[in-house]
Amino acid sequence: MSLFSIIIPVYNTEKYISKCLDSLINQTFKDIEIIVVNDCSTDNSKQIIESYKEKDSRIIYIENKVNSGPLVARKNGTLKSSSKYVTYIDSDDELELNTFEEVINILQDKEYDVIHFDMLAVTDDKKQKKEIERYSSTKLSVIDENYLFNEILLVNIASTICAKIFKREIMVEAFKYIKDKKCVFSEDMLQGVIAFYFAKSYKAIDKKLYKYRCNVSVSNKSSDELSLDKYKTICSDLRYSLDTLYNFLCSIKKDKLYYYEFLFLSYRHYEFIKNKIDKNNSDYIEVLNSYFSQDFINEYNECILKNKYYLNKKEKLEKINKKLLPYFFSAIVNGYNTSIRLFGISINVQNKKCYYEPLVISISNILRVLFSIQEEKENNIKKVFIRILGLKIRIK
Repeated sequence: MSLFSIIIPVYNTEKYISKCLDSLINQTFKDIEIIVVNDCSTDNSKQIIESYKEKDSRIIYIENKVNSGPLVARKNGTLKSSSKYVTYIDSDDELELNTFEEVINILQDKEYDVIHFDMLAVTDDKKQKKEIERYSSTKLSVIDENYLFNEILLVNIASTICAKIFKREIMVEAFKYIKDKKCVFSEDMLQGVIAFYFAKSYKAIDKKLYKYRCNVSVSNKSSDELSLDKYKTICSDLRYSLDTLYNFLCSIKKDKLYYYEFLFLSYRHYEFIKNKIDKNNSDYIEVLNSYFSQDFINEYNECILKNKYYLNKKEKLEKINKKLLPYFFSAIVNGYNTSIRLFGISINVQNKKCYYEPLVISISNILRVLFSIQEEKENNIKKVFIRILGLKIRIK
Protein backbone atom coordinates (compact mmCIF):
# COMPACT_ATOMS: atom_id res chain seq x y z
CA MET A 1 0.00 0.00 0.00
CA SER A 2 1.36 3.41 -0.99
CA LEU A 3 1.41 6.39 1.36
CA PHE A 4 -0.14 8.87 -1.10
CA SER A 5 -2.82 8.49 -3.78
CA ILE A 6 -3.07 11.17 -6.47
CA ILE A 7 -6.47 11.36 -8.16
CA ILE A 8 -6.64 13.00 -11.60
CA PRO A 9 -10.00 13.62 -13.33
CA VAL A 10 -9.39 13.79 -17.10
CA TYR A 11 -11.65 15.23 -19.76
CA ASN A 12 -10.23 16.23 -23.16
CA THR A 13 -6.86 17.54 -21.96
CA GLU A 14 -4.59 15.83 -24.46
CA LYS A 15 -2.59 19.06 -24.72
CA TYR A 16 -1.56 18.99 -21.05
CA ILE A 17 -1.98 15.48 -19.64
CA SER A 18 1.59 14.41 -20.47
CA LYS A 19 3.08 17.30 -18.49
CA CYS A 20 0.77 16.49 -15.61
CA LEU A 21 1.76 12.81 -15.55
CA ASP A 22 5.46 13.63 -15.97
CA SER A 23 5.27 15.81 -12.85
CA LEU A 24 3.91 12.83 -10.91
CA ILE A 25 5.91 9.82 -12.11
CA ASN A 26 9.14 11.78 -11.63
CA GLN A 27 8.46 12.74 -8.00
CA THR A 28 11.54 12.42 -5.79
CA PHE A 29 9.40 10.51 -3.27
CA LYS A 30 8.33 7.31 -5.05
CA ASP A 31 5.81 5.69 -2.67
CA ILE A 32 2.72 6.98 -4.50
CA GLU A 33 -0.13 5.60 -6.58
CA ILE A 34 -1.54 7.63 -9.48
CA ILE A 35 -5.24 7.11 -10.16
CA VAL A 36 -6.37 8.54 -13.49
CA VAL A 37 -10.15 8.78 -14.02
CA ASN A 38 -11.04 9.29 -17.67
CA ASP A 39 -14.41 11.05 -17.74
CA CYS A 40 -15.37 9.96 -21.29
CA SER A 41 -12.78 12.05 -23.14
CA THR A 42 -13.32 12.29 -26.89
CA ASP A 43 -9.76 13.31 -27.80
CA ASN A 44 -6.50 11.33 -27.50
CA SER A 45 -6.29 11.55 -23.70
CA LYS A 46 -6.99 7.83 -23.25
CA GLN A 47 -4.19 6.76 -25.61
CA ILE A 48 -1.72 9.07 -23.85
CA ILE A 49 -2.68 7.74 -20.41
CA GLU A 50 -2.39 4.11 -21.54
CA SER A 51 1.09 4.74 -22.95
CA TYR A 52 2.19 6.04 -19.53
CA LYS A 53 0.48 3.13 -17.75
CA GLU A 54 2.54 0.65 -19.78
CA LYS A 55 5.74 2.28 -18.51
CA ASP A 56 4.75 2.86 -14.86
CA SER A 57 2.89 0.26 -12.77
CA ARG A 58 1.92 2.88 -10.18
CA ILE A 59 -0.69 4.26 -12.59
CA ILE A 60 -4.25 2.93 -12.09
CA TYR A 61 -6.68 3.66 -14.91
CA ILE A 62 -10.44 4.12 -14.40
CA GLU A 63 -12.94 4.95 -17.14
CA ASN A 64 -16.34 6.44 -16.34
CA LYS A 65 -19.25 5.01 -18.33
CA VAL A 66 -20.85 8.44 -18.77
CA ASN A 67 -19.45 11.95 -18.55
CA SER A 68 -20.13 12.89 -14.91
CA GLY A 69 -17.86 15.83 -14.17
CA PRO A 70 -14.78 16.18 -11.94
CA LEU A 71 -16.62 15.76 -8.63
CA VAL A 72 -17.86 12.25 -9.45
CA ALA A 73 -14.47 11.40 -11.00
CA ARG A 74 -12.70 12.39 -7.78
CA LYS A 75 -15.15 10.34 -5.75
CA ASN A 76 -14.60 7.25 -7.92
CA GLY A 77 -10.85 7.69 -7.69
CA THR A 78 -10.96 8.17 -3.92
CA LEU A 79 -12.98 5.00 -3.34
CA LYS A 80 -10.56 3.09 -5.58
CA SER A 81 -7.52 4.37 -3.66
CA SER A 82 -5.80 2.43 -0.87
CA SER A 83 -3.33 4.96 0.53
CA LYS A 84 -3.36 6.76 3.86
CA TYR A 85 -3.48 10.18 2.17
CA VAL A 86 -5.19 11.42 -0.98
CA THR A 87 -4.65 14.53 -3.07
CA TYR A 88 -6.26 15.87 -6.24
CA ILE A 89 -4.75 17.49 -9.30
CA ASP A 90 -6.48 18.71 -12.45
CA SER A 91 -5.13 17.11 -15.62
CA ASP A 92 -3.94 20.46 -17.01
CA ASP A 93 -1.94 21.28 -13.86
CA GLU A 94 1.39 20.05 -12.45
CA LEU A 95 3.19 19.43 -9.16
CA GLU A 96 6.76 20.39 -8.38
CA LEU A 97 8.91 17.25 -8.38
CA ASN A 98 9.74 17.53 -4.66
CA THR A 99 6.12 17.98 -3.49
CA PHE A 100 5.72 14.72 -1.58
CA GLU A 101 9.24 14.92 -0.21
CA GLU A 102 8.28 18.27 1.35
CA VAL A 103 5.12 16.71 2.78
CA ILE A 104 7.05 13.78 4.24
CA ASN A 105 9.34 16.24 6.03
CA ILE A 106 6.26 17.74 7.70
CA LEU A 107 4.74 14.37 8.62
CA GLN A 108 7.91 13.26 10.42
CA ASP A 109 7.08 15.63 13.28
CA LYS A 110 3.31 15.11 13.45
CA GLU A 111 0.44 13.60 11.50
CA TYR A 112 -2.03 16.09 10.06
CA ASP A 113 -5.51 15.63 8.63
CA VAL A 114 -4.91 18.36 6.03
CA ILE A 115 -1.64 19.63 4.57
CA HIS A 116 -1.93 22.72 2.40
CA PHE A 117 0.84 24.04 0.14
CA ASP A 118 1.06 27.19 -1.91
CA MET A 119 0.17 27.61 -5.55
CA LEU A 120 1.76 29.23 -8.57
CA ALA A 121 -0.54 30.20 -11.42
CA VAL A 122 1.03 29.85 -14.87
CA THR A 123 -0.29 30.50 -18.35
CA ASP A 124 0.77 29.70 -21.89
CA ASP A 125 -1.05 32.78 -23.12
CA LYS A 126 1.66 35.03 -24.55
CA LYS A 127 -0.44 38.11 -23.83
CA GLN A 128 -0.24 37.45 -20.10
CA LYS A 129 2.68 37.09 -17.72
CA LYS A 130 4.08 33.58 -17.57
CA GLU A 131 3.89 33.45 -13.80
CA ILE A 132 1.15 34.97 -11.70
CA GLU A 133 0.92 34.96 -7.92
CA ARG A 134 -2.29 33.30 -6.75
CA TYR A 135 -3.95 33.55 -3.35
CA SER A 136 -3.94 30.32 -1.38
CA SER A 137 -3.84 31.49 2.28
CA THR A 138 -0.92 29.27 3.27
CA LYS A 139 0.61 32.22 5.11
CA LEU A 140 -1.77 31.23 7.94
CA SER A 141 0.65 28.61 9.20
CA VAL A 142 -0.69 29.06 12.74
CA ILE A 143 -4.38 28.22 13.02
CA ASP A 144 -6.41 27.23 16.07
CA GLU A 145 -7.36 23.66 15.15
CA ASN A 146 -10.65 23.96 17.05
CA TYR A 147 -11.86 26.47 14.45
CA LEU A 148 -10.77 24.89 11.16
CA PHE A 149 -14.33 24.74 9.84
CA ASN A 150 -14.93 28.40 10.73
CA GLU A 151 -11.71 29.38 8.96
CA ILE A 152 -12.65 27.75 5.65
CA LEU A 153 -16.25 29.03 5.76
CA LEU A 154 -14.92 32.55 6.32
CA VAL A 155 -12.48 32.03 3.41
CA ASN A 156 -9.44 32.53 5.65
CA ILE A 157 -8.36 29.17 4.22
CA ALA A 158 -8.92 28.78 0.47
CA SER A 159 -11.88 26.49 -0.13
CA THR A 160 -10.46 24.99 -3.32
CA ILE A 161 -9.55 21.29 -3.29
CA CYS A 162 -6.25 21.57 -5.15
CA ALA A 163 -2.88 22.08 -3.43
CA LYS A 164 -4.10 20.14 -0.39
CA ILE A 165 -3.48 16.62 0.91
CA PHE A 166 -6.15 14.94 3.02
CA LYS A 167 -6.28 11.81 5.12
CA ARG A 168 -8.23 9.36 2.96
CA GLU A 169 -10.70 8.47 5.74
CA ILE A 170 -11.78 12.12 5.96
CA MET A 171 -12.49 12.38 2.25
CA VAL A 172 -14.37 9.08 2.20
CA GLU A 173 -16.58 10.40 5.01
CA ALA A 174 -17.14 13.70 3.16
CA PHE A 175 -18.26 11.95 -0.03
CA LYS A 176 -21.09 10.26 1.90
CA TYR A 177 -22.86 13.64 1.85
CA ILE A 178 -22.26 14.41 -1.85
CA LYS A 179 -24.50 12.92 -4.56
CA ASP A 180 -23.21 11.55 -7.87
CA LYS A 181 -24.35 14.60 -9.79
CA LYS A 182 -22.48 16.27 -12.63
CA CYS A 183 -21.04 19.55 -11.41
CA VAL A 184 -18.20 21.36 -13.17
CA PHE A 185 -18.01 24.66 -11.27
CA SER A 186 -17.50 25.22 -7.51
CA GLU A 187 -17.52 21.45 -7.03
CA ASP A 188 -14.11 21.61 -5.37
CA MET A 189 -15.40 24.17 -2.87
CA LEU A 190 -18.22 21.80 -1.91
CA GLN A 191 -15.86 18.84 -1.53
CA GLY A 192 -13.20 20.81 0.33
CA VAL A 193 -15.50 22.56 2.80
CA ILE A 194 -17.29 19.37 3.87
CA ALA A 195 -13.94 17.58 4.23
CA PHE A 196 -12.71 20.35 6.54
CA TYR A 197 -15.63 19.72 8.89
CA PHE A 198 -14.16 16.29 9.68
CA ALA A 199 -10.56 17.55 9.88
CA LYS A 200 -9.02 18.13 13.31
CA SER A 201 -5.52 19.27 12.34
CA TYR A 202 -4.02 21.45 9.62
CA LYS A 203 -0.57 22.43 8.42
CA ALA A 204 0.42 24.89 5.73
CA ILE A 205 3.66 24.70 3.73
CA ASP A 206 4.71 28.13 2.50
CA LYS A 207 6.16 26.81 -0.77
CA LYS A 208 4.71 26.98 -4.29
CA LEU A 209 4.38 23.28 -5.06
CA TYR A 210 1.21 23.30 -7.21
CA LYS A 211 1.31 24.76 -10.74
CA TYR A 212 -2.16 25.95 -11.71
CA ARG A 213 -2.78 26.63 -15.42
CA CYS A 214 -5.04 29.63 -15.04
CA ASN A 215 -5.82 30.30 -18.71
CA VAL A 216 -7.60 26.94 -19.10
CA SER A 217 -9.99 27.04 -16.14
CA VAL A 218 -13.46 28.50 -16.58
CA SER A 219 -13.04 30.10 -13.15
CA ASN A 220 -10.88 32.86 -14.60
CA LYS A 221 -13.01 33.72 -17.61
CA SER A 222 -15.40 36.68 -17.76
CA SER A 223 -18.69 36.99 -19.62
CA ASP A 224 -17.03 38.21 -22.82
CA GLU A 225 -15.37 34.75 -23.00
CA LEU A 226 -18.37 32.76 -21.70
CA SER A 227 -21.54 31.97 -23.61
CA LEU A 228 -24.82 32.68 -21.86
CA ASP A 229 -25.42 28.91 -21.53
CA LYS A 230 -22.00 28.42 -19.96
CA TYR A 231 -22.65 31.25 -17.51
CA LYS A 232 -25.99 29.67 -16.63
CA THR A 233 -24.16 26.41 -15.87
CA ILE A 234 -21.78 28.31 -13.57
CA CYS A 235 -24.68 29.87 -11.66
CA SER A 236 -26.58 26.56 -11.51
CA ASP A 237 -23.55 24.62 -10.24
CA LEU A 238 -22.77 27.21 -7.58
CA ARG A 239 -26.38 27.18 -6.40
CA TYR A 240 -26.31 23.38 -6.25
CA SER A 241 -23.01 23.33 -4.33
CA LEU A 242 -24.23 25.87 -1.77
CA ASP A 243 -27.57 24.09 -1.33
CA THR A 244 -25.78 20.76 -0.84
CA LEU A 245 -23.48 22.34 1.72
CA TYR A 246 -26.44 23.82 3.60
CA ASN A 247 -28.23 20.44 3.54
CA PHE A 248 -25.06 18.94 5.00
CA LEU A 249 -25.14 21.46 7.87
CA CYS A 250 -28.78 20.59 8.49
CA SER A 251 -28.08 16.85 8.46
CA ILE A 252 -25.43 17.22 11.16
CA LYS A 253 -27.66 19.71 13.03
CA LYS A 254 -25.13 22.54 12.73
CA ASP A 255 -27.09 24.87 10.41
CA LYS A 256 -27.88 27.39 13.18
CA LEU A 257 -24.37 27.29 14.62
CA TYR A 258 -22.66 28.03 11.30
CA TYR A 259 -25.37 29.99 9.48
CA TYR A 260 -23.55 33.33 9.49
CA GLU A 261 -20.33 31.74 8.21
CA PHE A 262 -22.29 29.83 5.55
CA LEU A 263 -23.95 33.05 4.41
CA PHE A 264 -20.54 34.74 4.29
CA LEU A 265 -19.12 31.95 2.10
CA SER A 266 -22.19 32.04 -0.16
CA TYR A 267 -21.96 35.78 -0.71
CA ARG A 268 -18.24 35.65 -1.47
CA HIS A 269 -18.88 33.09 -4.23
CA TYR A 270 -21.87 35.09 -5.45
CA GLU A 271 -19.63 38.15 -5.75
CA PHE A 272 -17.10 36.08 -7.69
CA ILE A 273 -19.56 35.04 -10.41
CA LYS A 274 -21.21 38.46 -10.40
CA ASN A 275 -17.85 40.08 -11.18
CA LYS A 276 -17.59 37.92 -14.29
CA ILE A 277 -20.28 40.03 -15.94
CA ASP A 278 -18.74 42.67 -18.20
CA LYS A 279 -20.39 46.03 -18.85
CA ASN A 280 -23.53 45.21 -16.83
CA ASN A 281 -24.78 42.84 -19.51
CA SER A 282 -28.52 42.55 -18.78
CA ASP A 283 -28.87 38.97 -20.09
CA TYR A 284 -26.18 37.68 -17.75
CA ILE A 285 -27.53 39.71 -14.82
CA GLU A 286 -30.96 38.17 -15.40
CA VAL A 287 -29.47 34.67 -15.23
CA LEU A 288 -27.57 35.52 -12.02
CA ASN A 289 -30.68 36.96 -10.37
CA SER A 290 -32.67 33.83 -11.19
CA TYR A 291 -30.35 31.82 -8.92
CA PHE A 292 -29.55 34.46 -6.27
CA SER A 293 -32.52 36.61 -5.33
CA GLN A 294 -32.59 40.06 -3.75
CA ASP A 295 -33.79 38.39 -0.53
CA PHE A 296 -30.46 36.54 -0.34
CA ILE A 297 -28.52 39.80 -0.75
CA ASN A 298 -30.69 41.61 1.83
CA GLU A 299 -30.23 38.79 4.33
CA TYR A 300 -26.47 38.93 3.92
CA ASN A 301 -26.37 42.71 4.37
CA GLU A 302 -28.53 42.45 7.49
CA CYS A 303 -26.25 39.80 8.97
CA ILE A 304 -23.18 41.91 8.28
CA LEU A 305 -24.83 44.90 9.95
CA LYS A 306 -25.74 42.88 13.05
CA ASN A 307 -22.33 41.25 13.17
CA LYS A 308 -20.68 44.65 13.64
CA TYR A 309 -21.94 44.52 17.22
CA TYR A 310 -19.45 41.73 17.88
CA LEU A 311 -16.58 43.70 16.41
CA ASN A 312 -16.47 46.19 19.31
CA LYS A 313 -13.41 44.48 20.77
CA LYS A 314 -11.54 44.91 17.51
CA GLU A 315 -12.54 48.57 17.25
CA LYS A 316 -11.48 49.18 20.85
CA LEU A 317 -8.15 47.53 20.12
CA GLU A 318 -7.59 49.90 17.19
CA LYS A 319 -8.30 52.86 19.47
CA ILE A 320 -5.82 51.53 22.03
CA ASN A 321 -3.28 51.13 19.25
CA LYS A 322 -3.67 54.80 18.27
CA LYS A 323 -3.29 55.91 21.88
CA LEU A 324 -0.01 53.99 22.12
CA LEU A 325 1.45 55.78 19.09
CA PRO A 326 3.27 58.48 21.14
CA TYR A 327 5.08 55.91 23.30
CA PHE A 328 8.48 54.62 22.24
CA PHE A 329 7.54 51.00 23.04
CA SER A 330 4.31 48.99 22.95
CA ALA A 331 3.12 45.54 21.94
CA ILE A 332 -0.39 44.31 21.15
CA VAL A 333 -1.06 40.56 21.14
CA ASN A 334 -4.26 39.75 19.28
CA GLY A 335 -5.40 36.68 17.35
CA TYR A 336 -2.51 35.15 15.45
CA ASN A 337 -0.31 38.27 15.48
CA THR A 338 1.77 40.40 17.82
CA SER A 339 2.33 43.99 16.71
CA ILE A 340 5.45 45.52 18.30
CA ARG A 341 6.21 49.24 18.02
CA LEU A 342 9.69 50.45 18.97
CA PHE A 343 10.81 54.05 18.39
CA GLY A 344 8.16 54.47 15.70
CA ILE A 345 9.12 51.26 13.89
CA SER A 346 6.33 48.66 13.64
CA ILE A 347 7.18 44.94 13.61
CA ASN A 348 4.64 42.15 13.16
CA VAL A 349 5.37 38.72 14.68
CA GLN A 350 3.29 35.55 14.27
CA ASN A 351 2.17 33.86 17.49
CA LYS A 352 2.50 30.14 18.16
CA LYS A 353 -1.13 30.08 19.27
CA CYS A 354 -4.25 32.17 18.82
CA TYR A 355 -5.15 34.79 21.47
CA TYR A 356 -8.84 35.66 21.34
CA GLU A 357 -8.58 38.21 24.17
CA PRO A 358 -6.30 41.10 23.14
CA LEU A 359 -3.31 41.82 25.38
CA VAL A 360 -1.60 45.23 25.49
CA ILE A 361 1.97 45.58 26.72
CA SER A 362 3.59 48.98 27.32
CA ILE A 363 6.38 50.42 29.44
CA SER A 364 3.85 51.57 32.06
CA ASN A 365 2.43 48.04 32.26
CA ILE A 366 5.90 46.57 32.70
CA LEU A 367 6.81 49.14 35.39
CA ARG A 368 3.54 48.39 37.16
CA VAL A 369 4.54 44.73 37.36
CA LEU A 370 8.04 45.61 38.61
CA PHE A 371 6.89 48.17 41.16
CA SER A 372 3.52 49.58 42.18
CA ILE A 373 1.56 50.75 45.21
CA GLN A 374 -2.05 49.60 45.29
CA GLU A 375 -4.97 50.02 47.64
CA GLU A 376 -7.29 47.03 48.07
CA LYS A 377 -10.30 46.21 50.24
CA GLU A 378 -10.38 43.15 52.49
CA ASN A 379 -13.50 42.68 54.66
CA ASN A 380 -14.43 46.33 53.98
CA ILE A 381 -11.06 47.45 55.37
CA LYS A 382 -8.76 49.40 53.09
CA LYS A 383 -5.24 47.99 52.92
CA VAL A 384 -2.18 49.29 51.05
CA PHE A 385 0.19 46.94 49.27
CA ILE A 386 3.54 47.41 47.56
CA ARG A 387 4.37 45.11 44.65
CA ILE A 388 8.09 44.68 43.92
CA LEU A 389 9.25 42.16 41.28
CA GLY A 390 6.13 40.07 41.79
CA LEU A 391 6.26 40.18 45.59
CA LYS A 392 3.23 41.59 47.43
CA ILE A 393 4.05 43.46 50.68
CA ARG A 394 1.40 44.99 52.94
CA ILE A 395 2.01 48.43 54.48
CA LYS A 396 0.45 48.84 57.91
